[in-house]
Amino acid sequence: MSPFIIHLTYLAAVMFIIGVIGTLALYRFKFDEFAQSGLALKIIVWIPLWVIYILGAYFLFNIFISLIIGFSLIETFWENRRAHFSPRLFYSVLFIVGIGLFAVFVEQSPNPAVMALSLLAACALSDITAFFVGHLFGYHSLPNSINQKKSWEGVFGQLLGGAVGMERIRTLGAVGVSIGIALSVGFGSALGDMVNSFFKRATNVTRWSNYIPGHGGVGDRFASIAGTGYFLMLVKIILH
Repeated sequence: MSPFIIHLTYLAAVMFIIGVIGTLALYRFKFDEFAQSGLALKIIVWIPLWVIYILGAYFLFNIFISLIIGFSLIETFWENRRAHFSPRLFYSVLFIVGIGLFAVFVEQSPNPAVMALSLLAACALSDITAFFVGHLFGYHSLPNSINQKKSWEGVFGQLLGGAVGMERIRTLGAVGVSIGIALSVGFGSALGDMVNSFFKRATNVTRWSNYIPGHGGVGDRFASIAGTGYFLMLVKIILH
């Protein structure tokens, strides 16, 4: 197995443990309440998700991307077929184009597998950072059209977590990672999450599906990746 995968998995394991302890602390270590919460399921699901990320990045990237797009279409147009059509269509186009740009950027990278796994890991870290910063320091709510349960402090945490996470991953041996790419992950993951929240409210759905238990479906889980795809391609265009 690649040393990079091993080192990054160690980092992911440490973050997983910190995340569990931190979430338990939010529940004042009341294990029964935590076990019954949606967060408990979300945290557990990260274990198979990480395995899927490794397989998708290193061995089945095109299939991985195709499955993301395919399931997002099923979510948008079948699972939520009774919801308003226009916002579903608009979001689906934005999401698929973003995922496509992410895939193109990865394929054109010096080491596509390492870049893919790095971006997936950094976007996941950005979501985790957003959660904790929002819960601990979130005093200024986002507009109701996006999600009043989230805060601007959480958005800043997501931006910072993605950028710092990508820079930290670079030190583990990720080839071709620059400051521009790190900032793309930060801004892209934050914007992708906000756009996803906006269209969920416009469509009047609470989650796209239960295909990824506890994560709100494929649309929720990979919204940060889709947003990052736009910024990555913008950086690529500017630098070339």
